[in-house]
Amino acid sequence: MRVTLIRPCADCPARVDIPGYLRPGRAAGIIGGLLEDDWAVFPCHQTTVTREDPETGIQDRVMVETSHMCAGFMIMLLKLGQPPVRVRLALMSGELRYEDIDMAAKVAETPEQLEEHHASSWR
Repeated sequence: MRVTLIRPCADCPARVDIPGYLRPGRAAGIIGGLLEDDWAVFPCHQTTVTREDPETGIQDRVMVETSHMCAGFMIMLLKLGQPPVRVRLALMSGELRYEDIDMAAKVAETPEQLEEHHASSWR
């Protein structure tokens, strides 16, 4: 997975300056998984592809070779002081420069804020 996106996209789920849209529990699941596993990554949805399970017909978004780490969640994790290993490696190798990252982006500051932001859209 590439780590070169430096700002959240227009409808990034980590943003709090747009209406929340993730189903209840999904936001908590995403950030919880990222905080629990230092090797976990969350792809930018714009860099994934839709695939259909041939048995069930259920469609899902999946990572591909050209997928990138979600900039919004990367920024959130950097602000929390818990960037995943892949982000730390990208920073050390020069693949990603900290000074280029949009740290002023309006992303959730805490897992609780992220969960509440999305939960409020379902009320």
